[in-house]
Amino acid sequence: MTPAARAVTMSVLACSVGATAGAQNARGTMPQERTGVSRPASPSTLGLQGYSVVLVVGDMQGSAGGETVPPAARKALTDMQAFLPYKRYQLLDAAWMLCCGAFRTPIAGRMRGPEDREYAYSIETTGGEDGKLTLHFSMREVDAQAIVSSSSNVAAGGRGSASTSVSTSGQHGLTATTAAAATPVARGTLLDSTFSIAVGETVVIGTSRLKGDQALIALLTAAAKPGAAR
Repeated sequence: MTPAARAVTMSVLACSVGATAGAQNARGTMPQERTGVSRPASPSTLGLQGYSVVLVVGDMQGSAGGETVPPAARKALTDMQAFLPYKRYQLLDAAWMLCCGAFRTPIAGRMRGPEDREYAYSIETTGGEDGKLTLHFSMREVDAQAIVSSSSNVAAGGRGSASTSVSTSGQHGLTATTAAAATPVARGTLLDSTFSIAVGETVVIGTSRLKGDQALIALLTAAAKPGAAR
């Protein structure tokens, strides 16, 4: 290779190396791609301790005297007064459960309604963003006889799904009872709703008409951990 050709070759290589370095430097000075808004790893990250479900019956007859509805539920009902035409509310049952180690981990339990009817409910925390949780709540009336059969089956070593809900009966005073480890047989859906709720907030999930001028109303509170910021 002649000295002139060698000089041209070295010049081309130098230009190539310079262009590559320039491109790398240009890429290095470009702004980093946004990774998106961070989301909580679990409901507990948002300060959630558990859920409280309250079941009341609303009546368009009578006055508000003698109501036994808890204060948080009473406030939520008052806030929804424009959509709830009922004059009187009576507590039927309430349940409390610790929750949740992870998203999309359903929890379930049972509550007592009017005329000693049994209702099975489930709560699934499907997500959380901007300080709020997204929940799916459903409630069904169940066959009491099927519950007894399922409970007997579990006691005898049969299969069943355990529930960790604690029931507080509004008709018989304060009682702490663990729901039987049984799988209720569903009759029909009373409530099925997906909604957002902030930790510390109480919301009216929905209503289901009963006979006459009465309606079954379910409320849910997302309870905060002690000392957690709301």
